[in-house]
Amino acid sequence: MSGPPSALPGSFSAPGQNFTSPAQQQHSTGNSLTQMPASSGGGQLNGATSGLSFPSMDLSGKLIIKVRIEGDEDVRRIPIHNEDITYDELLLMMQRVFVGKISSSDDVVVKYRDVDGDFITIMDNSDLILAKQASRTLHLKLYVQDRKSVV
Repeated sequence: MSGPPSALPGSFSAPGQNFTSPAQQQHSTGNSLTQMPASSGGGQLNGATSGLSFPSMDLSGKLIIKVRIEGDEDVRRIPIHNEDITYDELLLMMQRVFVGKISSSDDVVVKYRDVDGDFITIMDNSDLILAKQASRTLHLKLYVQDRKSVV
């Protein structure tokens, strides 16, 4: 779909709505406007190239969490901006990332993969600190038990 003639390149519209890619959004710097640099490639919409580009994020040095729920093929990769994350904050984040798969009423066991390939249980903040010191990329596996199903 193409927008009205005055639409920015890389933008498109639907009845009553206009959409613009982040790369096409302009940022004001004083009196001049500059465009964000676009990464190579381009966005995809319904399998077709839409001409959208997205800015690249510099994740060098950042803590990355790569996580999946045991028995589920869905793997998530999450950059952590606040490296002082607590165990409780980690659990809350996992509930938000895996909406519908983890609830606040579930018992969740969090394990990380160490340099030997073993999965080590994280039970509190001190365990999480040790895990973060071991690697800049935490490979986590979540074991979820619904409390309601345990009688």
